[in-house]
Amino acid sequence: MLIFCFANLLYSPRIGRLGRPMRDESFIHFNMPVWPVQQEVVSMKTRVISRLVTMVLVSWMVTFWCGAASVGAETPEEFYKGKTMTIVVTFSAGGGTDLMTRAFAPYVKKEMGLDLAIVDNKGGAGGLEGMNYLYGVAKPDGLIIGVTTEGMIGNYLLEAPGVQYTMTKYNFIGLLCPFEMTVYARPKYKTVKDLQAAKGLKFGGIGPLDPPTIGGALVIDLLGLDAKLIPGFKGTGPMILGTMKGEIDGFVTAPAALFEPVRKGEITRLCTLGTKQSSITPEPPITQLVPLSAEKEKLLELYESIQYGYYFVAPPATPKDRLEYLRKSFDKICSTDEIQKNMAGVIKFWSGHITGDKLEGIVNGLEGQRADMQKTKLVAQKYIVR
Repeated sequence: MLIFCFANLLYSPRIGRLGRPMRDESFIHFNMPVWPVQQEVVSMKTRVISRLVTMVLVSWMVTFWCGAASVGAETPEEFYKGKTMTIVVTFSAGGGTDLMTRAFAPYVKKEMGLDLAIVDNKGGAGGLEGMNYLYGVAKPDGLIIGVTTEGMIGNYLLEAPGVQYTMTKYNFIGLLCPFEMTVYARPKYKTVKDLQAAKGLKFGGIGPLDPPTIGGALVIDLLGLDAKLIPGFKGTGPMILGTMKGEIDGFVTAPAALFEPVRKGEITRLCTLGTKQSSITPEPPITQLVPLSAEKEKLLELYESIQYGYYFVAPPATPKDRLEYLRKSFDKICSTDEIQKNMAGVIKFWSGHITGDKLEGIVNGLEGQRADMQKTKLVAQKYIVR
């Protein structure tokens, strides 16, 4: 286009050869320079030929450039082939999120044609360190993605200390194995009534205001327990160990890493922290075990309105075509019988998945509950040990 405009300016009938006025301005044409410069009249034949030559040259150059651009364009499939992907887990090793990710990574490698799919644990502050890294440090080229949980939502909505991200700016690849949060305790507490009869209980939490921490506070409040809340554990794994050692008496988390400890009698699974029966565990919801006031039931409904599960995310500004390829690959992997059987073996359950575009809509919708969610924050602040 630039060459076309330049040619038009250089050979315009109104400007003439090399900027000199022409006598005949009634005919619109391109005029090639004619030497010597002193010649003022150019034949019709020369003008027509010069116009055709110019148009052919411009057309050829445009075609050449477009062809070169087309040849140079790289598809997402070509981009990922033979590359190394880093999958950042925002919790420490040994928990349900870590176990699930390590089982899932080989399928990502195979489906996307990667050379390697490396799992990198960045636990700390209940997942905040990893989420902040993905948001503001990780290169948004599609080769670094993250796996986290609903804590990224809870911490953001409740404005937890240390949050350095806006949840709606992440690129959501999909959610694996949606679940309900569950209440666990030391083996000597067989029922909710056993907890209610105890004194000086300690419940563990992870981040300052993430769902396990808020969940622990709600259990204390809804059951009227004599208990305090101790956040700061680096994931589900450390909370499990802390409970086995007697450092804490209970906690709230996802069921993934707890099936084996429950089977062995090392930890008791008491109930689902919600108003509905879990699709994964047999214990009843807490609302069937204790009567709740309308106000407390509303708090519980707010808590369970967050979509629980394993979030696969990409940093903000990840190229759209690569994000779509990541989503497509995630959906394809999750739709196979092989991965469903594998997940059922690793985390002991399979409850399906949610696509990236649908998950994005769910997260965007939660933004409107930010003010109401502050009520759960006030409950947590009543019981957290400073």
